[in-house]
Amino acid sequence: MLQAGWLPTQGATGVYLSIRARMPGASREGIDRAAIDGVPLVDVPGAHARPWVLVPRDEMALALRLHLASYQKHAASYFASEGISEAAFAGVAAQVCRLLDEGPLPSSDIRKSISHPEAGELLVGALVDLTVRGVVRRFPVDGRLDSSKYMYELRHPDDRPDLDAEGDAVAVVARAAELFLRRHGPATLEELTVWGDVTKGAARKALGTLGAEPVAVPGWAKEAWLLPGDMSAWRSFKGDGGDSVVLLPFRDPFVHMRHSPAVLVRDTSVPVLDGTLKRARIADVNRLHHHTIVSGGHIVGVWEYDPKTENVLARLWNADAALRRRVGEAAGKTARFIRDELGDAKISAVDPPEKRAKRLAFCRGN
Repeated sequence: MLQAGWLPTQGATGVYLSIRARMPGASREGIDRAAIDGVPLVDVPGAHARPWVLVPRDEMALALRLHLASYQKHAASYFASEGISEAAFAGVAAQVCRLLDEGPLPSSDIRKSISHPEAGELLVGALVDLTVRGVVRRFPVDGRLDSSKYMYELRHPDDRPDLDAEGDAVAVVARAAELFLRRHGPATLEELTVWGDVTKGAARKALGTLGAEPVAVPGWAKEAWLLPGDMSAWRSFKGDGGDSVVLLPFRDPFVHMRHSPAVLVRDTSVPVLDGTLKRARIADVNRLHHHTIVSGGHIVGVWEYDPKTENVLARLWNADAALRRRVGEAAGKTARFIRDELGDAKISAVDPPEKRAKRLAFCRGN
């Protein structure tokens, strides 16, 4: 986690595959235990309209402060445009807290028990607000990170993260930018602003505070940023990532943080499916809508899990026999992990069968 960065969860199996790619011996049960117990890892709300993310526990308060700012920014405009009373919103949140003071409840029971006249419209937002403030904890009913059913419990005041200790808004963005560059640098200003849902002005101020240094990456960015302590390693880096193969899930940070993912391939003309599932060159898409195959630090293909055959289908862009053999071995291990411990590997919690069928067909070469 300290190397990979914050991992998206939200009812999908990608978090298991991301950790397994970096820790081959990790089990689903072990990952769930680490996250649900909340000792080394914590599942927290992501930025506005983003998936929840798994973070190291000592970064929990920072993540919540960063994402709280994102929610407040969007909520303010929503309240104004919809004519929603902030007093009513606070009233719904207060009633939720009183209900949870009696013990944990699923959202369905909260909805049945709450009596506030505007709860029908405001309950979901109130639950999000309470969780992103660290007042309420959300956890999966069955103890699995890929669950879609949750319970909510009121945190004891002594157990709530100290969000104020993270400093003012400027300090929060600077600390978040430091973590982002440590794990994903060199990174462009756009990548930082999209990840943190912060303005370009705030991001530039944070880069200045950190003393971040610009580097040019031919074929990708005229200006990307590194922490000053990483410049020496960057200058001496030869670009040799070895020949090991890993299968990464959709939204894995190694790929998902890059705008565009073409920086990670040797040939920018290779085919992928775009967001509408139409064939496109990887150079022409901003984000990949695939699970990916990485070897030596480069994306060498995409993959899908076929639930009917219980096997991984891989589409490679290189005909090298040795690479295909290594990918076949990695695919076999990944398929076994999915089959034995996960049950499936959808691209997200909501993955319509017709869209998945198109990705499967693409991986078969159709």
